[in-house]
Amino acid sequence: MLPAAQGSPAAAAARYLAFCRDHSFPHHLLKARRTAASQAAQESAPSTSTSDAPLNPWAFGFQVSERKLEWGSVAQRQLLKMHAADSLGKDIEWVEDRLERLLGIVPDLMGRMDQMKADMLLTLVANCEGIAVKAVQLKTLLPNSDVSHLISKSPALLLNLRMNDIRANLDKMREAFGPDTDVEAIITREPALLSADIHDLSSEIMRLMPGTADPIAFIAANPSIVLDMGLAGLPSTIDGDLTSEPSIF
Repeated sequence: MLPAAQGSPAAAAARYLAFCRDHSFPHHLLKARRTAASQAAQESAPSTSTSDAPLNPWAFGFQVSERKLEWGSVAQRQLLKMHAADSLGKDIEWVEDRLERLLGIVPDLMGRMDQMKADMLLTLVANCEGIAVKAVQLKTLLPNSDVSHLISKSPALLLNLRMNDIRANLDKMREAFGPDTDVEAIITREPALLSADIHDLSSEIMRLMPGTADPIAFIAANPSIVLDMGLAGLPSTIDGDLTSEPSIF
């Protein structure tokens, strides 16, 4: 049975909507009846033209440029650009121009911008010319590697390391691995190895896993797990004997 129409039209409309919801009306009928009931409630509401009347909450708002209302990854990138522009005292157009140049050097950064920390993007934008120089130098050291991939995977690599240190670490790796090992393929899997001394890593493996027969071969097979937490960007270094069974106490 439909609810009796008692009281004001607005109250009747509210009761009618509740009745429709509770009795599971078909969606298209419920939508039509909801529209009719809402119109009835609006027609019955007292109107006022005085400037002292309180505004409804939905009447408040502000105007925003529509180009800043794009959602998803575009919105995330827009926020990053706005942060960079504000921090550098530039406008967004300047930041976008620098980003376009940066993506021309490291196109793989496009796919990682959405997850990139704002301060990292800010640093990349501010050091666009220096990154271009280092990218060329890195390509000279690693001619068979995808430098764009390396930089996008570890952007701090070019920002924090001196090229002389990268060259020295790379020379040590090539000597330790020997001519039969594709060192560039290993570095592609873990670019942060360029910041590590291969001999220090080998000693660390022997300390943590004393039963390892060939630590250099272990590094080649597991380049990502041998880096200490400092090199991986984490606050402390792994310690302990990895060969022992974990304790539950």
